[in-house]
Amino acid sequence: MIIFIDLDRTVFNAHRFLNDLVRGALNEEPFSLSQFPQYVYHDAVPFLQKRKELGDTIVLVTRGDPEVQKTKAHYSGVLDFFSEALYVSSGPKASPIGEYLEVHPVGDNKVYFVDDTVFELQDVKETHPFIEVIRMRRDDAKNHHIESPHIISVRNFTEFDALL
Repeated sequence: MIIFIDLDRTVFNAHRFLNDLVRGALNEEPFSLSQFPQYVYHDAVPFLQKRKELGDTIVLVTRGDPEVQKTKAHYSGVLDFFSEALYVSSGPKASPIGEYLEVHPVGDNKVYFVDDTVFELQDVKETHPFIEVIRMRRDDAKNHHIESPHIISVRNFTEFDALL
């Protein structure tokens, strides 16, 4: 199995992180890199650990400033669960996913893409119809209310794992 997983609002609570960062800056409180693990959703590490132990290929695919995304992934302690990380500075994620799959053939593997953004999921599904797309709808994420009738939604990795 190959699982492409987004970072922000899927594995890492970017909303809470940004709020705390702004609040700390306003209060002139220093931020330490050692604080990053507290922003990882509680269900993410057990899921990633289990899937890695089962031999699944887990690929991080995240958009944003590559250095910022690398810092979050590394210091949050989740990077080691991923066999590879795709850092997308701009544009849709479907292209780097396609490039990855050209180098790493799917074979008989099932392929999943887990993201919180409906646009990304729709684009990946249109570009790569064989990929099962799963929307992560964390309760605290923005755009939680946006629906897409053709996309399976889960609230956490426990629900996603039950689908596998």
